[in-house]
Amino acid sequence: MKCGLIIYKFFARGGAQRDLQRTALALLERNVQVEVICAESHDPLPEGCTLTLLPCRGSSNHRRIKNFEAAVKNYLQTHPLDAVLGFVRIGGLDLYFAADDCLHKRWRNKLLNTLLPRRRIFLELEKSALQSPVILTLTARQERDYQFYYQLKQKNFTRMPAGIDRKYQTIAPSDKLRKQLRSKLNVADDKILIIQ
Repeated sequence: MKCGLIIYKFFARGGAQRDLQRTALALLERNVQVEVICAESHDPLPEGCTLTLLPCRGSSNHRRIKNFEAAVKNYLQTHPLDAVLGFVRIGGLDLYFAADDCLHKRWRNKLLNTLLPRRRIFLELEKSALQSPVILTLTARQERDYQFYYQLKQKNFTRMPAGIDRKYQTIAPSDKLRKQLRSKLNVADDKILIIQ
């Protein structure tokens, strides 16, 4: 089996990029061939992945991403894959990883959405991505927003479990840190302390 992972820009520090890397590693462990397709790559991919670059031109970011969508569709016609998972809002995906919130909810001004090319194109791309048979989400709120603005059914969604890398989990010393902070701020253990 060969799976394509689509992302516009690959760099190791991005959130969607880390999700792509974890997905690629999980697929590789299952002996799935992984091809990462992107317009730009700035960091090495996990070992075992193949990289396909589809550089795109355009006078603006939204125009380049729209051109990337067309380039991906053309590429997939001549290089078919068993499954295509997108980490970017474009059409033609088998699965869309919706890591970002609903643009339609954020941009509610219909006049601006029609007049501004950036908004119009990004909303078109979002609508295209949501035509995917499977939409992977992170939260119930995302699902509610997509259902409301795009009239989607709950069966279209699969919620991904939260995945926090072990190196960011500091559970063991948290009790000690809590006591030190309460002492420093002179707050008793039975009092509520809210930190933002």
